[in-house]
Order: sequence, then structure tokens, then C-alpha cells
Amino acid sequence: MSKKSKRRSRSEQARRRGRDHDSPKSAESSSPERNEESAAAHALTTFWMLCVMASLMSLVASLGFTFVINTFERQWSPEFLQIPDLILFVGSATGIIGLVLTWLVRVIRRVAVPTTMVLVAVIGCALPIAVRILSVM
Repeated sequence: MSKKSKRRSRSEQARRRGRDHDSPKSAESSSPERNEESAAAHALTTFWMLCVMASLMSLVASLGFTFVINTFERQWSPEFLQIPDLILFVGSATGIIGLVLTWLVRVIRRVAVPTTMVLVAVIGCALPIAVRILSVM
């Protein structure tokens, strides 16, 4: 066995044992962007995005039910006619929670959330509330 092949086999053995500090794994784990946020910040951000998505989906569902009710002429039951309002109420509740979480996420996180995400979240959470207010008037 030549000296070069011996060195190569030693470096491969050291890498397998985790002793090689130049490996890509150690470079990834020491990345500052990976270790910046705490688990609580990640959980709060996830809950925030779920609230935003729930608000938007409830708005879409409520408008869909309203479209079906107004498009198809039938004798809808009074309970069925209340479904869009109920879904919009749930969307307004998750919208309020999402707006509060928007502020909280901006305060808690060390790495700032992109401005476009905040803008989409505020609009997505405020739309069901605005539609609910306008539908009552």
C-alpha cells in the first residue's frame, strides 16, 4: 500500500468516526442561521402561520357557501343559510388571534420575518374581520 492510499484511508476512517472537523456536517450545524431561533419562536411562528391560513380558508369557504346559496334557487333550510356566517365568525376569531400573533412574532424572533410575509399575514387576518363587519351593516 502506498503512502498516499494510507493517508486517504486514514482520513476516510476519521471522517466515519466523526473526528474530521472539515466535514460538511460540522459546517452545517455551526451555521448561525440554523441556531438563531429557539424552539418556542419556531412553534409560535408555526401557530401564527396556521392562524393566517385558517383565516384565509374560512373566508374562501364562506364566500363559496354564499355563492352557492345565491346562485342555486332552492328552499334552503335556515340552518344552512347560517353556515357562511358561522364560518366567517370562525375566520374572524382566527384573524384576531393571527393579528395578535403577528405582533408577538415580530417581538419574539431574533431573525426578522420578511416584510411581505407580515403584510400578507395582516391582510389575510384582517379580510375576514372586514367582511364580517361589512356583512352586518
